[in-house]
Amino acid sequence: ISDVIVSFGSNDFGELGCGEITRDSSAIAGKANIVRIPGWDAHDSRSRMRVQQIATGQRHIVCLCVISTDGHEEQTVYGWGAARHGQLSTSTHSETSNDTSHAGPSREPIRRAAKYPTTHTTPTQLDIRASLALASSISHIACGASHTVLCTSAGALITLGSNAKRQRDVPMSCTAVACTWNGTVGWDEKGAWAVGSNTHGQLGRRQLSSVSATENDYISFDDLATPVHIQSIVCGSEHTLLLTQQGTLYAWGWNEHGNLGVGSLEDQWTPRRVSVSGEDGGVPRVRGVWAGCGTSWVLVDDRVWAESP
Repeated sequence: ISDVIVSFGSNDFGELGCGEITRDSSAIAGKANIVRIPGWDAHDSRSRMRVQQIATGQRHIVCLCVISTDGHEEQTVYGWGAARHGQLSTSTHSETSNDTSHAGPSREPIRRAAKYPTTHTTPTQLDIRASLALASSISHIACGASHTVLCTSAGALITLGSNAKRQRDVPMSCTAVACTWNGTVGWDEKGAWAVGSNTHGQLGRRQLSSVSATENDYISFDDLATPVHIQSIVCGSEHTLLLTQQGTLYAWGWNEHGNLGVGSLEDQWTPRRVSVSGEDGGVPRVRGVWAGCGTSWVLVDDRVWAESP
């Protein structure tokens, strides 16, 4: 049995992947669409499509799939939705850079918006073969408002799209990444780093309005050394949550709606430890975190409790 991708909601930029743009929201209210993956025949009993990950930006979607035919597996990356900034293109030029689409600092910006289509209303395969090392595959994908980041199994990064806020000026390798609207956050064996816009403290430090990896210091936590045992990092539109393998949760960035859970509505320019309380004053272990536009979700284990510190 193969996976099926279903889309519903706004379609101003072809986000539904159904082959058209719909400006009238009432025309698509309550309707669900099947997203058709090109090059795969759902009626072929010898073929199977498995979705490994779906990442969404503000107006574009990237999907990581594995298509199996007669025992042969091939990993493919598809994208649809807004494309004007090159976030769905593997062209050797980014919208705002002379440099290649690989990770690394950009040169002087040169506007190339006219180079790209405005939208892709159906899934389009991203040809990333030239950017992948031999025997390497894509392990993780993340989307910002106008940029896309792909992390390979070898730890290398492939970046696409806008670099207007230096959100693509990332280190050459990492374990995994997440994206704010105009930034990129990731980690490696040394700890967590962040590049891009810093208008609300998204970089976890009081520095500059935007920063690239060439100026980057690893983020500090509670004025101590960076925790290196990181389990996951997730980003909302302009805020970040980091969960350590010990179950400690940190948050920083935009906090207008209390989305950081630190007891205030003030932006946090450095990581703040988030206290999660449970029954009888106990402290539950945090198992997972997710973030959206001004919202955050934390999964805790309600069966195993520790004493309050």
